[in-house]
Amino acid sequence: LVVVVVAVNQQAFERSLVRDDLVIVVTAVRMGGVGSGSCAVTALSGHNGNALADLHSQLGHILNVVEVLILADDLRVDPSLEKRLKEFLANGGKIIASGTSILKKDSDELFTDLPVTQEGLTELFPNYIECAPKYAPELISTPFVMYHPSLKIKVKEGAESLGKIYDPYFVRAYNHFSSHQHTPNKTTPSGYDGGFMSKNVLYFAHDVFRLYARYGNVMLKQFIRNAMLSFMEKDLPFTTNLPSQGRATLMLQKEEKRYVAHALYANTILRGLKADSFAPHTRATGTVEVIEELNPCCNVTFSFRVPEKITSVTLEPQGKEIPFEEKDGVVTVKLDSFICHQMIVLHFA
Repeated sequence: LVVVVVAVNQQAFERSLVRDDLVIVVTAVRMGGVGSGSCAVTALSGHNGNALADLHSQLGHILNVVEVLILADDLRVDPSLEKRLKEFLANGGKIIASGTSILKKDSDELFTDLPVTQEGLTELFPNYIECAPKYAPELISTPFVMYHPSLKIKVKEGAESLGKIYDPYFVRAYNHFSSHQHTPNKTTPSGYDGGFMSKNVLYFAHDVFRLYARYGNVMLKQFIRNAMLSFMEKDLPFTTNLPSQGRATLMLQKEEKRYVAHALYANTILRGLKADSFAPHTRATGTVEVIEELNPCCNVTFSFRVPEKITSVTLEPQGKEIPFEEKDGVVTVKLDSFICHQMIVLHFA
């Protein structure tokens, strides 16, 4: 599976998020000089090197080989991109969008025919989202706060709503006081949806990637992940329950007739303080993620979906053959534990 991120600039792509559980190959596409913003991939576990390309000169070629496009939260679609996105969808491609990225650059119209009506950005925010049960975060069934405005959309027949939007009672201001940081939500939904899923488009009404980048809301991450897994799971080469600090890649070696999966895990911790430099001509200090210990990663499961018939699975470099299960075209492997790095090799005839 090849996934392209259409970001507003290189910095927006590099501020990626939620890098666990979902395994995708990522190629970045840069739009020079378009503006600032935060584009995020809800899982960078499977990047096999990131290539940057100029949008208007190379995207046409790239779209011939990719299967999924992720549009940055604040991307607005210009006429050239509109034409290419429509062709991409018509040829069976899939798009993941959020925020205003479904709107045209020079107007507030949808860039293509989508199963929603939209009425612009809400003026009542922070607002709240109650996720549809199948996409809801673990143990959360009530609306949770979203600090940025959502696009006011209503899902039409033929698409599935991701959840319901709840408005606050009022917008907190100096002349309309609430002792809370944000005003509580009303008890009834606003009538607008939190996003939709159709056969080839997944859309979040909030700028969910930027929200997670700024606030680190784990409930939001789980909501994004659940929706993306539902949208793409049958297209993904593999999934895993590695913890959020884990990384995984999958590589095909045709001549050797095998797939090689690399699993990495290290628990990081923040060290250091943000402070001015004590010495001239040196940079100011800041927090940094460091690895102080390598702890075992236990009870890890990988589910592979590959076209070849797998005959055996080994752990390398140990050379140890391990059991696997195959059901409905999915090969499942379970590891009791590993430390730092483990290669899992799937052999086929």
